[in-house]
Amino acid sequence: MAKLAELANRGLIWVDSGVGNWAYDLRAGGERIGYMHFETESGSRATGELDGRRLIFESHDRTPPYVVILEEGCQEPLATFTQRWTGGGLVRFKSGARYCWNSSHIWSTTYCFRREGQKASVCVSQEAPSRKGSRVTVCCDAAGLPETPVLVLLGWFLEILVFERLAETSITL
Repeated sequence: MAKLAELANRGLIWVDSGVGNWAYDLRAGGERIGYMHFETESGSRATGELDGRRLIFESHDRTPPYVVILEEGCQEPLATFTQRWTGGGLVRFKSGARYCWNSSHIWSTTYCFRREGQKASVCVSQEAPSRKGSRVTVCCDAAGLPETPVLVLLGWFLEILVFERLAETSITL
């Protein structure tokens, strides 16, 4: 698979992989560059790969809700995402890097990870809650940062998690 840094300006999109429920491909110009497979219908656990890094995402519903990101084969978390009660959240990497996850502006369906003290680096846009797909934009010089592949995968994990939680609470008439 091609590296994210080489393809970041080509327009990235998450799409249903077509191999079954809960499996998605990250594509750049039709080329598969990564994937994410959800192990549970609740979206609480997934495995993804991008730039040769295979990561495991686990959601925990404690207060506050959080997500642990593990590199395959490692016991120590690579990063932890903690949800804010006001929306969005904060990712803390074991390297010390910290990224905020927020809506790009009020009423927006575009969420961005922004490294503390810098411009937006990874944005995930979605017209409406859906498992069908989403555009990803890697802004500025973020394509070469070591955290960016993790953030691209985490952004999609969070989108599916939110969608599934909305689906669980919706009322069917």
